[in-house]
Amino acid sequence: MSIVVLGDLNVDLTIALPGVDASGVVHPKTEPVVTSGGTAGNTASTLGALGAAVSFVGAVGDDAYGSFLVRELNEIGVDTHGITLLHEHTAQVIALIDPNGERLLYVWPSSGGALSNLTVAHLDERQLRNATWLHVSGMCLQWEPIRSTMLAAMQIARSAGVPVSLDLNLRIENWGLAGAKLEAVRAAVELAEYVLGGGVEELMPLAAMPDIHGALTAVSDGRRTVVARLGAAGAEARDASGTAYTAPGNNVKVQSLIGAGDAFNGGFIAALTRGLSLQDALRWGNAAAALKVQGSPRRRGLPNRADVEELLAQRHASR
Repeated sequence: MSIVVLGDLNVDLTIALPGVDASGVVHPKTEPVVTSGGTAGNTASTLGALGAAVSFVGAVGDDAYGSFLVRELNEIGVDTHGITLLHEHTAQVIALIDPNGERLLYVWPSSGGALSNLTVAHLDERQLRNATWLHVSGMCLQWEPIRSTMLAAMQIARSAGVPVSLDLNLRIENWGLAGAKLEAVRAAVELAEYVLGGGVEELMPLAAMPDIHGALTAVSDGRRTVVARLGAAGAEARDASGTAYTAPGNNVKVQSLIGAGDAFNGGFIAALTRGLSLQDALRWGNAAAALKVQGSPRRRGLPNRADVEELLAQRHASR
């Protein structure tokens, strides 16, 4: 049995822009870096790096980039038998990183390429029913047929009693939040036992609430656990009983914010599937994200279990 991650897997082309950061440090021009990426792919990679048994389900192109992605996941310990090769372009994300670590992302093809063409026929229902956990990315709700495929996978897993988590990944700034997409997001939230998202940029707009606490209460609706990622401020959560949880962030030097939320997801899920409490899972998520943003894009900055436990021990000792 393993954690199953279903969703987007793409190539990341990261370009660090030259300039001066807020502290006055000059950042010179550097060469572009190509790594594996995608919100779901990054979460699976984090889980693999943390030592969890994890399998990926998704689609890539039958091309050099697709082969590269499969190889990258395999090297991290992610089972890739659920990846389908299609005669479509492997999706690419071009990430421009400014000297302060802020990012500007462009997706090509704009239709999602191979990843958007995963169909229900590509799913292994037995794999989903026997999973330890199913994690999906709301990024995939932008396109069909992967939108319907993701919702079907969530239904299969929930019917088998498998915990299901949804990372909202709304990307409102790129694609808005209305019509069929909004309906799909609401359907996915209904099928999720855990919903994770950026507090200000995702949960508040989705709930139409002016504050984090109201958004957590509204999305939780007394039926699910909702987690608000708050960047350097840490994370807050509300479980189905209405109990609130908070975990402070970690003060670290940011190299790049790419994949920070995905690393949080990996740490969070790894903790819960190890039997840790929701409070501890928030701490694990924060620690994994902190380690990720400090890392070099060339090394992907993936945290391992020893790194996470060391950072958590240091925080505990400093109290």
